[in-house]
Amino acid sequence: MTIERIARPALALAFAALCLGAVPAPAFDTMGYMSRPDCEPQTGERPYVCDVGLPRPLTPIEFRRLMTRNGAVRRLVGRIGIPDYVEIQKVAVDSPWRPEEIRLYYLDFDRMYSFGRAMILEEPEVSILRYQGPIPSGRGPIR
Repeated sequence: MTIERIARPALALAFAALCLGAVPAPAFDTMGYMSRPDCEPQTGERPYVCDVGLPRPLTPIEFRRLMTRNGAVRRLVGRIGIPDYVEIQKVAVDSPWRPEEIRLYYLDFDRMYSFGRAMILEEPEVSILRYQGPIPSGRGPIR
């Protein structure tokens, strides 16, 4: 009876490994966005975000107004300074995210910061840093 207890889970584990090995993992370029197969992600680092249309640059006045309402952006700017370029981009995302991102570009550092807003628990609008990394090719202002 002890051998059966050991043999059954081992057999199940071996079967699962065979099944998983038989199905190749999907390539990045065929993944798309899970709920929107027609959506092509911009980078492999962010397969969960799909841009919709072209981004809209924010003017300095719009950016100042945004910082009064968005604490996460305000804290980042307070820590590392005013960005070289700011844009708002409509994105295809699922709940709880709102369908837009604020993207800040720091050209000297080759850094892009993307902020999203979400509905979390009782808080109607929570701003969260969703991405921090190098500026993807073809993104940001024309250099």
